[in-house]
Amino acid sequence: ANHYIACAWYALGDSGAAGDATTSWLRALEATNDDRITFEYRYLTSLHWSLTQFTPASMEVVPRNVYERAFTVAVIIFALVSFSSFVSSITNAMTHLRRINEESLTQKENVRRYILENKLSFRMGNLIYAFLRQHRDIQQRRLHESDIQAFKSMPENLRMYLHYETFQPTLSEHPLFEQVHCVDKTGFMNVCHFAMSQVFVQVAADAIVYGMQAEAMHFVLSGHLLYHHGKHEGERIVLEAGSFVCEMAIWLQWIHCGRLNAQMPCEFVRLDAKMFREIISQTIALEMCQTYAHRYVASLSEVDHPSDLWMEPKTILGTKGSTGLLGNTLKATIEFPSFR
Repeated sequence: ANHYIACAWYALGDSGAAGDATTSWLRALEATNDDRITFEYRYLTSLHWSLTQFTPASMEVVPRNVYERAFTVAVIIFALVSFSSFVSSITNAMTHLRRINEESLTQKENVRRYILENKLSFRMGNLIYAFLRQHRDIQQRRLHESDIQAFKSMPENLRMYLHYETFQPTLSEHPLFEQVHCVDKTGFMNVCHFAMSQVFVQVAADAIVYGMQAEAMHFVLSGHLLYHHGKHEGERIVLEAGSFVCEMAIWLQWIHCGRLNAQMPCEFVRLDAKMFREIISQTIALEMCQTYAHRYVASLSEVDHPSDLWMEPKTILGTKGSTGLLGNTLKATIEFPSFR
């Protein structure tokens, strides 16, 4: 901006340079310096004048006619508005940083007070502080729909399309749900709208707990998890983004066979089992899901040591064509496995 203002100021001074020393600022400058100034010197002088209009500085160049005076007034008004906005933005940024630091300091003070007031051991205090130091930079989670108040006032049909576009890519990664999407888009949209939600799991927290009733299937979006199989947690399996967890929860009653622990902050998409069954039972994809469910349960029953991670969707679905579920001719008299 200062460069363009300097060019305009130079052009204004050059347009009146043919008269006497009072005609323009440029003519006055040349008269003062015995006409021996270079073009570079004149440009830098113009740029210097431009910069002084934005700051409380001063210089020897002043307007010499009414046009230069009017231009100077316009530049000062523009500089006043621009500089005030610039200072205001810096002030807001510093206030925001100060607020963030205050929240961090408050949390540290609360931790310290809790340790002192409850007379925790020195070892426990060190463990707490070590944990906070190690994970203080990785606590931020993705923005969820529930965090945005404006979404709550959106009409139901618009929120349905919002959920469809949000969850469809994740849900379609499973071969069965990709086929359901092809067969019954409306039913698939209802599943996305009513049965799916976003879940954040903090570092070191358990996403699933051994011995608890399974209520949902989980799709891992980000993070790093460790699955401990069995009561004694003998086998350990690493899970990353793109993994499916506990698909059996949507096909039958299931008790978790292990513990899933977050090694870092993780994001899930949760498919509620009960809501999924209620929705899919009212769609034209019911027969296909019933067939898949029976094949899934039959295959699962043959596993010696089943876990919450077991799944063979591509094997159960079969190859495309007459052996796939889309080409299956089984009647809808087949029912889901007992869910009660």
